Amino acid sequence: MSAAFAVASADPGAAATPVCSVAYSTVNEWAGGFQGSVTITNNGAALDGWTLGFDLPGDRKVTRGRGARWSQSGSRVTAGNETWNGSLGTGARTSVDAYVDGGRYDRRLQSGNWCTQAGAGLGERPQAAPAPGIDAYVWMKPPGESDGVGKLIPNNEGKGFDRMCDPTYTGNPRNNNHMSGALPDAPLSGQWFSAQFQELLKNAYPAL
Repeated sequence: MSAAFAVASADPGAAATPVCSVAYSTVNEWAGGFQGSVTITNNGAALDGWTLGFDLPGDRKVTRGRGARWSQSGSRVTAGNETWNGSLGTGARTSVDAYVDGGRYDRRLQSGNWCTQAGAGLGERPQAAPAPGIDAYVWMKPPGESDGVGKLIPNNEGKGFDRMCDPTYTGNPRNNNHMSGALPDAPLSGQWFSAQFQELLKNAYPAL
């Protein structure tokens, strides 16, 4: 992984640039991802809280981690200390691990869009224990099952609608006011959506 790491103290009264060293190593690699480990060593005055920041190239995403509270916005990844490893005395060190998905190709207009997305494709096939540290690849719902509709369709199932399923919807603050990216003419949620299934097959990666 190519990334520039930076560590900042969580104490606003501390020096602006604590004297820390950061060492990165790749623990495991597999098709579509890897596990990376970062060791933070405090070479300066004692720290009471720290935050690690770095950028991941491309569409890589941190899917889970250990030893820190992980978050990601775009390519920027932030790891804040846990309660048990926030205090680092002079010379003390701590290690954090991140599991990174490098095989996800996100073609949504915005990451907040979720309903029956145009241009989507099937990803890795479900399988158990595909690589060290990963229990399984799974699909959360059957491919071709509709996420919902963008306008009210009379039905006896008590199902309503969601504007995020309307392809003409211009968005809201939760998706930064982007278009919804939804496919048109979707049926009620849970029903078979042939047009979506055909698109999932056409755009599958790896290809079918």
